[in-house]
Amino acid sequence: TMLGVVGEPFENITFETVGSSFDTEIALFNAETGAFIAANDDIEPGNRQSRIVQRFGADTVRTHLMFAFDWEKGGPWDSKGITGSHRFIQDVWRLGTAEYASQGDGADRDLRRAVHQTIEKMTRDMESFSWNTGVAALMALRNEMAPVLRDGTASAEAWNEAVDALVLLLAPIAPHITEEIWRRRGHEVSVHASSWPTYDAEAAAADVITLIV
Repeated sequence: TMLGVVGEPFENITFETVGSSFDTEIALFNAETGAFIAANDDIEPGNRQSRIVQRFGADTVRTHLMFAFDWEKGGPWDSKGITGSHRFIQDVWRLGTAEYASQGDGADRDLRRAVHQTIEKMTRDMESFSWNTGVAALMALRNEMAPVLRDGTASAEAWNEAVDALVLLLAPIAPHITEEIWRRRGHEVSVHASSWPTYDAEAAAADVITLIV
């Protein structure tokens, strides 16, 4: 009523508070800044961020929090497990900023299938707060893209579609690195103000082979 809204404005909303321990520190997570603040610090602006954010960066921590466990169920914080998310963020940077040299288009069909299957999966998972499985799908797409970059087996058009989709889908989870990649790729509008990738069912469909027995 304070906002003049009649009825419940949200059909579904999830609040999550994280209080965890690592490296003998108790930490509070600020979802707005992506920062951990040690509990023995005074809780006021300008206090130091946690050592783990300083070491790995806020995007890595955000990605790990989304990936490590079901968001609604939560789970124990394990700082050792963050290295996988850190490698993923590094790989995204490498894929997003690489100078791609196409040697053909033989991998176009497989790459576009992976891209559009990931768009479908990530869209569904974002709507259901299943961020852990959504991040897993993005990691799988990363694995599909890596050999294409190495061997140049897809056309430049298919490669650019894949990179842009990866960056756009990751943007809500890792906002800083995706914005930097997006700008470096020549986009004038912020990645966070750009349209969500459009799912193409035909491109996502698996090839069907009929065998006569």
